[in-house]
Amino acid sequence: MTALSLLSIDCDVQLFGLRGDIRNPVQPRFELDSPVCRIFIDVPPKYTIAVHALYMDLENGTNKTQSDYILIRDMKSMKSTAFHGNNLFYWESKGSRAEVEFNGDFSQDRVSFRAQYWAKERGKPIQNGDSVV
Repeated sequence: MTALSLLSIDCDVQLFGLRGDIRNPVQPRFELDSPVCRIFIDVPPKYTIAVHALYMDLENGTNKTQSDYILIRDMKSMKSTAFHGNNLFYWESKGSRAEVEFNGDFSQDRVSFRAQYWAKERGKPIQNGDSVV
């Protein structure tokens, strides 16, 4: 299996709404590697993207050489942030496009990652009365 074939078009998803849910894809496990699945988020240019992880239960790699992880990439700054384990997080983009990449074994028929995203006006902080969910 080549590195290029690990980027699976079958599990890539494009999201265009101002808010939505993100869940890990469930893909068949291959002998050596699992495909990398991605979720592309696009909102109108006047907004940035906020992601709030609500549930994480990723394998820590006890018998594997590396653990399962989620990589979020801000497509404006091209900076990536990796998230491992079960620590919940809040993440914001600099631009209006983001990519969420799932690396590792997501072959089990269970949810191991769940988050919500929403479009946020540029430069506007979350107010006390605003909900993060």
